[in-house]
Amino acid sequence: KPAFYLWKRALRILPVYLLTVLAALALLPENRGSFQPEWTQNLTLTVLYGSETLPEGLTQMWSLATEVAFYLVLPALMAITAKVICRGRWRPSAILVALLIFGMLSILWLSIVELHTYRALWLPAYSSWFAGGMAIAVASVDLDVGSRRRSTMFIGKLGSAPGSVLVLAAALLFIASTPIAGPIFGDIPTHAEAVTKNLLYAAIGFLAILPGVFANPTHSFVRAMSRPTLRYLGRISYGIFCVHLLVLHYVLAWRNIEVYSGHFIEVLALTLVGTVALSAAIYRFVETPANRLKRFGKPKTEPAIKPNETAIAN
Repeated sequence: KPAFYLWKRALRILPVYLLTVLAALALLPENRGSFQPEWTQNLTLTVLYGSETLPEGLTQMWSLATEVAFYLVLPALMAITAKVICRGRWRPSAILVALLIFGMLSILWLSIVELHTYRALWLPAYSSWFAGGMAIAVASVDLDVGSRRRSTMFIGKLGSAPGSVLVLAAALLFIASTPIAGPIFGDIPTHAEAVTKNLLYAAIGFLAILPGVFANPTHSFVRAMSRPTLRYLGRISYGIFCVHLLVLHYVLAWRNIEVYSGHFIEVLALTLVGTVALSAAIYRFVETPANRLKRFGKPKTEPAIKPNETAIAN
């Protein structure tokens, strides 16, 4: 049910986000004097469609605004997939082709949009990233029900070799860090450079996620990533994303350190400790209580498309 899906997404995102926005706008000296439109745009995650600046302590939130835009259009995309592409049946190969076409929207968008504006950060620019994640989800579901389709088996086999895919991801990251993928000091790239970097990062993200989904549970990579400490950091990772710049600001002010003036180890250590501690508290007192509210409005009906033996045969 779309309503329940959006309810769960709202509970996952908004409590910590709104707390962070209110703290940044109210507490940071650089944000004093902010006007009502800035508060409204940031609280509603619409800042990419109005102001051309992000407040201090919230500059990372552009990516969350783009992600939320994806969540909002996802029910419509799924309806189209179920009724037009799948026609009520489980057709993963057709879905993967549709995702490939959807991902190519990034190439088109970044080839025509003005790259110095926030329009270069809108959802169409990152369709390739979301398409990769959805392709992994489709392959995972298809393989879980025993399918032998070549398209999904290829994705699964690729993810079953963590060493190879992670080395390939590291190699692509190195390439993305060179001038081949555009300026490395924040200058505006050309359209070709923007497309290159976007696709490289899409591939890197796709490869980095694969082993976590398809690697054998007994593989050393899975055992290492399943350690309790790493699992806990994963649970509080959303809080880390939201508050790390806020903590960094206070660390720099406390230690009287100018941005980009050195003291890397000191700043990193203090910011890391402060961020993890604050995120742990937020997880305990904000995220966990909000998560308990997900049970309200839970639908009783089954999904429109449910893989089964009959669907696989078709």
